[in-house]
Amino acid sequence: MEKAKLIRTEERQNCPCCGAGQIPLYSGLSDRIFGVSGSWSMSQCSNVDCQLAWLNPMPLGSDIAKAYRQYYTHTPNQADDPSTGTSIFKAIQLGYATLLGCAAERSSMEVYFLDRETPGRVLEVGSGNGVRLKRLVDLGWDGEGQEIDVAAADMASSLGLQVHSGSIYDTYFSGKKYDRIVSNHVLEHLHDPAGMMIRCRELLGEKGEITVITPNICSFGSRLFGRNWRGLEPPRHIQIYSPASLRQLLLNCGYSEISVFSSAARADLVMTGSINLAFCGSLTSSHARPSLANAVMTTLLWTLARLSNFIYRDSGEELVAIARK
Repeated sequence: MEKAKLIRTEERQNCPCCGAGQIPLYSGLSDRIFGVSGSWSMSQCSNVDCQLAWLNPMPLGSDIAKAYRQYYTHTPNQADDPSTGTSIFKAIQLGYATLLGCAAERSSMEVYFLDRETPGRVLEVGSGNGVRLKRLVDLGWDGEGQEIDVAAADMASSLGLQVHSGSIYDTYFSGKKYDRIVSNHVLEHLHDPAGMMIRCRELLGEKGEITVITPNICSFGSRLFGRNWRGLEPPRHIQIYSPASLRQLLLNCGYSEISVFSSAARADLVMTGSINLAFCGSLTSSHARPSLANAVMTTLLWTLARLSNFIYRDSGEELVAIARK
């Protein structure tokens, strides 16, 4: 089936963040994770002080839901995607995280670093099946979620969580204020990330803070694996940020006291997926399963990613932005 018959697109020749021109980054990309039909291209901002990457042509917002019919947030009690392996491999990786000295950072990232804060009222934007939100509630936070995917929101509600199934722009949120607003790997899926950031700022109380986690186009893994990097995920990842472009986005949306840093604490998840894409062709291949060879390669690359992040502070697989209203 041709892409045009499945997901319609529009050209975006200028950077959605800074307005500069574009240079071709990749062409002929395909969805090798959930098998959505189509061939995709990616551009990168020609401004070296921005470096945002985006799908070009970009899927229309009215059609993009077609790319999520098999998305992993539809799986009950599953926080991770199909590339992360079995519980045994995960346990080994968590043990190795302790040896790498990033176990504490990894654990804090799973709750947006809010384990270090006095609990208050928190909203998770794009709460998926509720696994992360449940962790926040267990820490004592008055947690609430927002999720446009009805199936995922229903799963979160089955955990006893308060989740609004709909848009963050809905009247449901009128008059509400939160101490913290958080999102994990949501920003890269949005056609209008600035609109969402502005809306979140409106929902923050005085001295409220937002925490955003998103893939890093300037990461060690992105440079190593190129078109096989797990963080690309076309056509669902619409825009992929660099540290500079993420900071600029928050500045443009009126935030202050902005801190943007990269982390390799969860780089093993990205490395495992990237290895499978590079050597097995897809994450749905019968060969893309946990194995000793994959575990050894993941461990080695995770170590190198951690070392790279120590030397080059912007090279972590994920970006974390924390900003105040």
